[in-house]
Amino acid sequence: MSTANSTCTPVLPPGTIIDGSIVTSLFSPVTFPNARSKKPFAPVVQAYYDSGKKNLQVSAVIFIDAAAVIPTPLSDNIKVYYDNSQLLPTFNISYNNLEKEAKTFSVYQVNFNLSLGNKPASIMTFVWDEDPVTSRGTETTVQP
Repeated sequence: MSTANSTCTPVLPPGTIIDGSIVTSLFSPVTFPNARSKKPFAPVVQAYYDSGKKNLQVSAVIFIDAAAVIPTPLSDNIKVYYDNSQLLPTFNISYNNLEKEAKTFSVYQVNFNLSLGNKPASIMTFVWDEDPVTSRGTETTVQP
């Protein structure tokens, strides 16, 4: 992970890393009229369960301060953790960046799959900044 803030020790989210996640930059910065606080934006998430393959497919769009340097390959620096200890399947999209107020954000799409025996009614997805530890999440209904 990036060492954007060397004064804090990064804290990884709970769960295990999902290998094979695909992270792409959408190359379109988004600028809001007012700066957001230091807390990350919640992700925009779509979830689909393929019952024939017993596979959960998740696509999330996340916003990270445009001033942040996220080294490539992106999938080495923006990781997805699966936490099955919660009531709902929980996913933490993790990165490391110095949190500050910002108006302009880079947009990233994170796609991943997970084999699950049964279709969950919904999932929780969080954007997790490791250093300092902050997160913001959303609950998403899983489509059939």
